[in-house]
Amino acid sequence: MISFPSSLPVVREVPMLSLPHSFRAMSMRVPLGESCDACGACIYACPVKAVSLVEGKPEIDYQRCFLCFNCVEACRERESARASLYEYLPHLDCAECSFEDCESFAENVESEEELERCPHLSEELRRALRLVFNPDAHLPGYPIAEHVIPTKSGVFEVGCPGKASPLIATSDYLYTVTRITAALSFAGIDAYLAVVPSEGYCMRLALTLGTFNAEELKETLEREAPQLAHRSVILPRQARVLRLNLGWRTIFGPSRLEELPAFIIKNQLLFGFRAYAGD
Repeated sequence: MISFPSSLPVVREVPMLSLPHSFRAMSMRVPLGESCDACGACIYACPVKAVSLVEGKPEIDYQRCFLCFNCVEACRERESARASLYEYLPHLDCAECSFEDCESFAENVESEEELERCPHLSEELRRALRLVFNPDAHLPGYPIAEHVIPTKSGVFEVGCPGKASPLIATSDYLYTVTRITAALSFAGIDAYLAVVPSEGYCMRLALTLGTFNAEELKETLEREAPQLAHRSVILPRQARVLRLNLGWRTIFGPSRLEELPAFIIKNQLLFGFRAYAGD
């Protein structure tokens, strides 16, 4: 597993974008911070370092902000755990958990232990759902970094993958790679992880700034991907913006990496990708 370094390498500062002052000074404001718990997701998501925490609340510098709304999307994703939990439940509405239906169960479950109340979850999926329900309890955190922090690119093994194991692609930001590796390891999923050169940005920013692109992804897969039975690659949902012609089957998974193990198990993307009904 990739581990955190004892000291973070400073590669280069995140660049400011060249924007007209009249655009930056627009009266429109970003709807951020209404139920803030100071997690730092908005700071991490901003490509121009326009967001900072002041007395535990996000504050936006509109002389820098160019209204990409990455911060808002990151904030909403953090708040969507219960909706995500419902997505991975069996949707049988059997009431055996003592709730009327799966939606009520997802809205009212208060702890990881209460996931045991659903008798139709496999042990593998129940464990993966612990990451959906409470990711910070099981995964290394994201630091609020002032600089991009790239890690080595290429295709790496997580666990002991084989020809039927899933292949997942991500950017080369150190903490994204570390967190995906930890999530897969926690869920007991053996996989290949394709780390694509992206100048050290997280996936969301790499897509916004164009440093994660189809050409780099294709080159990484052609150069280093193992011979797989399924020839499929999993990308986060945000990567739909790319025009892909990889020669690989592309599967768009969840936006939140914490959901990745549950997505793989729920859609049976192990042992040959035999039952996936999505894109």
